Amino acid sequence: MEGGQPAMQARVPHAPGAASGYADGGELLSGLGALGKRYAQRRRSPLVAITVALVLLVVGLSYATSSFMSLQNWRDILNQGSVIGVPAIGGTGVILLGEIDLSTGAVVGLTGMAAGVLLEHVHSAVLALVIALATGLVIGVFNGFAVAYLRLNSFIVTLSAFYMASGLLLYISQGNTLTDLSGSVTWLGSASVDGFAAGTIMMLVFFLLGSVVLRRTVFGRHVYAIGGNREAARLSGIPVPLVIFTTFVVAGLLSAAGGLIVAGQIDAAAPTAGGSQVVLEVIAAVIIGGTSLSGGRGGLVGTLVGVLFIEIINDGLTLLNVSPFLVELVEGALIFGAIVVDLWYGRRRRRRRALAAASGSDLAAPAL
Repeated sequence: MEGGQPAMQARVPHAPGAASGYADGGELLSGLGALGKRYAQRRRSPLVAITVALVLLVVGLSYATSSFMSLQNWRDILNQGSVIGVPAIGGTGVILLGEIDLSTGAVVGLTGMAAGVLLEHVHSAVLALVIALATGLVIGVFNGFAVAYLRLNSFIVTLSAFYMASGLLLYISQGNTLTDLSGSVTWLGSASVDGFAAGTIMMLVFFLLGSVVLRRTVFGRHVYAIGGNREAARLSGIPVPLVIFTTFVVAGLLSAAGGLIVAGQIDAAAPTAGGSQVVLEVIAAVIIGGTSLSGGRGGLVGTLVGVLFIEIINDGLTLLNVSPFLVELVEGALIFGAIVVDLWYGRRRRRRRALAAASGSDLAAPAL
């Protein structure tokens, strides 16, 4: 009794076991609430928006042109998509770190030309493949070392690598195109399995392996942690420079593989292969797929959706006899829209976290 008033307690009769049933019901409601929050978060994800847009695009083009849904057309879409899809796997890892790689296009062109020149003078397909991949490896090492250990800005470093690789490409080719390459080098772009190009199969396998690495391994978790908060990752013991270095090296190797796919598709090593067009499409695919430019958010599923989105637009405009010069206009608009969505989504996340922190601090504050 306090202040002259008797203490009252509500007593509700219940059968034996009712308390445990109530606890189970509470756990069920809590689980349903967690599922509801997860579903709501996914609905707000940029990946959901771009996936819905992709489905609507496919439906619209299937009505606009009868040849769009043919099996051969989809094989062509995937085959063309492998040119940017394979390098975009490495590009996704780099952007997840909060960095950027602008050297991709030059690596694609230089790789094919290096293989072509070696075939012309040495006539060894194995050596040509090894040197081609080593070319991408060296550029990846250069980028990774400068960014991770010299702590230089990735935009400047990779832009420099782009121009150096482009200059080397023009020097060794003298502006000429090398044709009739060996089948041992061009099989990535010309061979097929049940009608699907080897490059397509390699792209899908690499996407699967990359997703497993990013989502299921310690290295992948380190990539996300560094992109989310680099200083916190460093303080928690993550080897930040090594992870950044490794990611750029892998990106260089995947760009080299993309260069071999291009050489196989056109059966030639051309100085115009790759270039800024490939760089823009790779970055566009990653950003359109929902990977944040600030790092720490996104993934390869979204990048694959972004690759398909770009290639379907290219294919659809071609089938509709729209001027190819409009393709870059559409891609630029898509990149701008993706960046706007990313900024909007990021601000919403920060606002929700601030409100949650504020409400949590209010609940934790002692009563006065």
